[in-house]
Amino acid sequence: MIRIPEVRLSSGGKPMPRIGMGTAVYPFATSEAMHVAILRSIELGYRHFDT
Repeated sequence: MIRIPEVRLSSGGKPMPRIGMGTAVYPFATSEAMHVAILRSIELGYRHFDT
């Protein structure tokens, strides 16, 4: 699995991935397609989702 760069937040020092999965396409894609895309993103290692 590829290592995703992180940044430490000043509010608590916890790392946050610099690369995230955006979901703004929702009105233009079915909820089922978004469900599959999000599950696949998790399998690939994404941990930052912009909802």
